[in-house]
Amino acid sequence: MSGIKKRCQRVNPKYANEIIDLLGGTGCVSKICDVRDASVSEWRRSGMPKGRFMFLSERYKRLIQRHYKTKSDLFV
Repeated sequence: MSGIKKRCQRVNPKYANEIIDLLGGTGCVSKICDVRDASVSEWRRSGMPKGRFMFLSERYKRLIQRHYKTKSDLFV
């Protein structure tokens, strides 16, 4: 193995911020995902993990999938 750790895909921080705000802010998203507020705040800076995005987009199809599934630069 080359020693290079492959990082999982994340949602672009620009869109992560929009999604978090759309769902009611840091506190609301932390309760929905059952994580700490600090974790969601980190998503604002570094991008939302792909798995959390998939969970939220399935749970809130009308809000998220309509706007974000077609973005070509959604994942970084």
